[in-house]
Amino acid sequence: MRDLLHDVVAWLSAVARRWLWLAGGAAATLAQWVWHPTTHALVPVAVACVVVAVFLAWRDEHRKAASQASAAQLEEQRRLKALADKMVDEYVALARPRRDAGPHALATLGLHALKSDALIREAIQEMDARSGLDPWSSQARNVEDVDLVRFFAWVHDNGIDFLRGGTVEDVAKQVRAAGGHRPR
Repeated sequence: MRDLLHDVVAWLSAVARRWLWLAGGAAATLAQWVWHPTTHALVPVAVACVVVAVFLAWRDEHRKAASQASAAQLEEQRRLKALADKMVDEYVALARPRRDAGPHALATLGLHALKSDALIREAIQEMDARSGLDPWSSQARNVEDVDLVRFFAWVHDNGIDFLRGGTVEDVAKQVRAAGGHRPR
């Protein structure tokens, strides 16, 4: 309740500031109302100024809120890109000494945390370029039409091990059957 009261007072203050600015200042407006012979003629002007002041106060708050939301989205995109870069580095560290590479290594990275099919595909292309090894081990054709977020979430959630019998083709079929087609 206290927050609501504070918000109402802040809103009224913002409206009053804009109204005073629009009406030409408090002293001038008061003087016109008190001493002007046609005080009644100023009422519509004052009302119009209040309406415009309310709109201006709303617009300022709307812009501030939109700016904050936009900043939060940009920060989330930066965070996910940094996470993708870290995953690329991890894959390259695994693949270069041939400790682990291919789909099994991809599955261990938690790529579904990137939350974007496009970002996962970009990261895998970077892995390919930096490691010199095909991260899909020539099985990329099986996932061309599959949402990789859902693919790697499926692998994670179902404990699929590509070194012990799991295949990219089988997982891709299961993900497709569950509605995990690649976003357009």
